[in-house]
Amino acid sequence: MLVISPRRSLAAEVAAELREPSHSLGLRLELCQGNEVFKLGTGPSVRIASAATVLDSLAASGEKIASLERLKLVVLENLEILDADYELAISVLRFRCHGLPVRFVGSSASLNDSTDLAAWLQVDNSALYSFRPTDRDQSFTVDVTKTFTTPFSSALFKAMAKPAHSAIAFHPERPVIVFVPSSSHCRSVAMDLITQCALSDINNIRGFVPSHVDQNELESRTAKLQDRTLADFISKGIGFCHGGTGKADRALMLQMYVDGVVRVLIAPRQSCWTLPVRAGVVIVMGTQHVVFGEDKSDRRVRDYELEEIARMQGRAIRPGLDGHLYLFCHPDAKDMFSRLLNEGLPLESSLPDAGPLVMGWIQKSRGTDVSVGKQKKNQEIHDILSWTFLRWRITSNPIHYDVKRGENDALWQAVEKILSEETPR
Repeated sequence: MLVISPRRSLAAEVAAELREPSHSLGLRLELCQGNEVFKLGTGPSVRIASAATVLDSLAASGEKIASLERLKLVVLENLEILDADYELAISVLRFRCHGLPVRFVGSSASLNDSTDLAAWLQVDNSALYSFRPTDRDQSFTVDVTKTFTTPFSSALFKAMAKPAHSAIAFHPERPVIVFVPSSSHCRSVAMDLITQCALSDINNIRGFVPSHVDQNELESRTAKLQDRTLADFISKGIGFCHGGTGKADRALMLQMYVDGVVRVLIAPRQSCWTLPVRAGVVIVMGTQHVVFGEDKSDRRVRDYELEEIARMQGRAIRPGLDGHLYLFCHPDAKDMFSRLLNEGLPLESSLPDAGPLVMGWIQKSRGTDVSVGKQKKNQEIHDILSWTFLRWRITSNPIHYDVKRGENDALWQAVEKILSEETPR
């Protein structure tokens, strides 16, 4: 069995979730980091790898891979994050498994149209299960009513602090995750939330500490912190989870959150992919972040990716328990986010803009100092693209891919675009 995840961090998360079930079934679990994905092994096993690792292993293994004859099941995780690496890895693997009795099973967040995805993976209609985000066996609410016109600045997050505090107070005792744009925002947002606690109730000296937590227990936990400046926040029931915090302190705060000592966990945007815990309430404070150029002088404000928002939403989903998502955004984005979170994400191929990736992988798979003529190269790219999600979407949505009808076969137009970006990355 092979489990493929779009990112290394998600592969590690899947490995952690499958470790106990695999052991109970007598299966050896392997988290693949190098080119050993398709190496022959002994006995039944579950191998877990990222898309990039699978691509490298496919290139290193050549065209004939003996271990594929033993492969029975391929599980594709998080298909909503179908970037160019992931799509190419799945496509090449499916091509290599053609004619073999290998079963492919995929899962994703809710998509607004999953028919082309199913057609690409050759999923029969009877085996396709597509649900809207609202189709749940539990109560889950999405609130996108709080909007802000303040430009991206410290003033924006101070303005968001009051509704964030109100959302936390509206769900007493429930664990909360607050997502902010970056690690640098964590402490300032925590201070703003503590201030709101004092303003709403001057007698509240415990902040967000749950009522069942004894003061002696709280003090004994905070005494273990290596960074003593964190104790002031823990004493108010607020913890952090970001790379700027020491590994030991971060692990301790996560454990306190799991144990219910810390009720509010503040995390930066990028941690949505690695955060190992869930919450009853998730608050997304803003949907933009700053990207700096190489010299740090070029400062650009970028919107969150839709997949990031969906991932943050997923942190509020707990089997058998209700969940709540509060998304604070600009008024112009309100309707879009509300529609996507309630109807599903769109999904398109990224391969047309990934010419260097495709050409680089082809060169790797051929080996060094191997060159072919232009016509054979064109045909090789066309053969690979014919197994991709792009093949289906370029027909269903030609305008998105700038396909000119009647001039040439749509897939050949994609080949020509890839060849125009031939320099490997």
